[in-house]
Amino acid sequence: MKPIKIFLEKYGIHSFLVPVFFIIHNYVQYYGAVTPGTALKIFILIEIFFTVFVLLLYFFWKNSNASLAVTTFLGILYLLFGNIKEMLASGLHLFFVSRYAVFLPMMILCIVVYIVVIRKKKNFNNLNLYLNILLIIFIITDCLQLPSLNGIFTAGKQSLLANRTIYNDKLLTTSFRKKDIYYLLFDSYPNCTILKNNQPPGSFSLDTFLLNRNFYVIKNSKCNYNNTAFSMDATLNMAYLERLHNPDNLTPMEYDKAIADINHAAIFNYMAGRGYKIYNLSAFTVRNSPPLYKQQFATLLPGEMFMYFTFLPCIKRDLLWHITKHFPTHSGAYINSPAFNNEKELNEGKLYYNNKLLDSVPKIPADTSVEPRFVYAHFFMPHYPYFYDENGKKYSDTGIYNMGLIYNDKKFINYVNYTNKKIAGMLAELLSKTGAGSIVIVQSDHGYRGFAKTDINNHFKNLSAVYFPNHDYSGLYDSMTNVNTFRVLLNKYFSEKIPLLPDAVIVLKD
Repeated sequence: MKPIKIFLEKYGIHSFLVPVFFIIHNYVQYYGAVTPGTALKIFILIEIFFTVFVLLLYFFWKNSNASLAVTTFLGILYLLFGNIKEMLASGLHLFFVSRYAVFLPMMILCIVVYIVVIRKKKNFNNLNLYLNILLIIFIITDCLQLPSLNGIFTAGKQSLLANRTIYNDKLLTTSFRKKDIYYLLFDSYPNCTILKNNQPPGSFSLDTFLLNRNFYVIKNSKCNYNNTAFSMDATLNMAYLERLHNPDNLTPMEYDKAIADINHAAIFNYMAGRGYKIYNLSAFTVRNSPPLYKQQFATLLPGEMFMYFTFLPCIKRDLLWHITKHFPTHSGAYINSPAFNNEKELNEGKLYYNNKLLDSVPKIPADTSVEPRFVYAHFFMPHYPYFYDENGKKYSDTGIYNMGLIYNDKKFINYVNYTNKKIAGMLAELLSKTGAGSIVIVQSDHGYRGFAKTDINNHFKNLSAVYFPNHDYSGLYDSMTNVNTFRVLLNKYFSEKIPLLPDAVIVLKD
């Protein structure tokens, strides 16, 4: 032990341990959204930068320990800048100190004082020992989490199946094992009760159609999060998102984590483990199967995500936009202009995508060579843009791709009425071709934002209806939220004993 202590006192390896800690910590935190190769590239670049910086300081100071100590301090401030600022605001509730007008001058003062003290320091043994041991402990703590990552999205996903009764194949009859499951998700579809209060008299009623087809319509259904990516994350993983410590301040990094969670969602892994073929007809990557239609959910490139809370990205994101927003780009558009500059280019693919799903889903049962199967179809309807009126007449481009129409209640209701007829036609054909022998879940990720303008609760009131072939709906109830949908399914058809979660809603401000 003594030679190790002498080594840790003599050499300031802490400067090179800082990037190791940063990379491992972030890799664990953003697991699934960043590949090991990307993490390794970033690690090498940071180590090179730290090495060059140490050599530059040594060139001027001729003191290796002082150069290493300053590099470590500045490196921590740079790499953990956003984390330190967030800790002051959220963790310690020092909101005033966390403001840039206070935090930046305070940080500069700390740097100046630290450099002055280090330049005068003669013996670095205690400092080296402290920093080396501290970083080694941090690294070991994060490394202990790495072996569990292989199973983090399977049986141990958010403790979902960790304490359940292990499924028993002997309890599952052949008919149960071969029941296809169709999960049909209609983006932004509001609760039928809200619709009835806003639809013209005599409008086609989807809930009446569903009831007549022996569906169980959850009258007071609600989603858990009022945002697509997070709502689907919670629903497909059957668990609340405990990592969202600050729902009022969502970042692109949080979106990336939600999308990574969906890729490795518990329900997909569970079904694949029971021999189901997963059909991914959505805008998300599912079990590494690419999306049918690529939709941006405020995502970052993997490298950008890793560096999101470091100094320069924070400054650029939080401060420099005040300057750059006044300067046009080479194309004449302002740098900070909304993402809706080219509405048609961004959204016209959704029309083809929706039509493809409406046509494809009823055809899936015809392929008898594949069974059982779990079909996840995520429709961008009645979500904006509203392509058709209630009679199926397509609007002109100027009547579709217009940012001002997002909260146009009349056009939304007309598109809902069109959507209802399409849903009914597709379900009638699907039930007919499956002999009404498949499980069908018709649900939405959240309600319509326009109805939430006067009452935020309306954004959570969503569509949720379930068809079980035996018409036994004893496990369902009228106030059930999305997070319990698949818990009920697994308990009923796979002899699981997974407890239902309390039904709650969490307001996200994005």
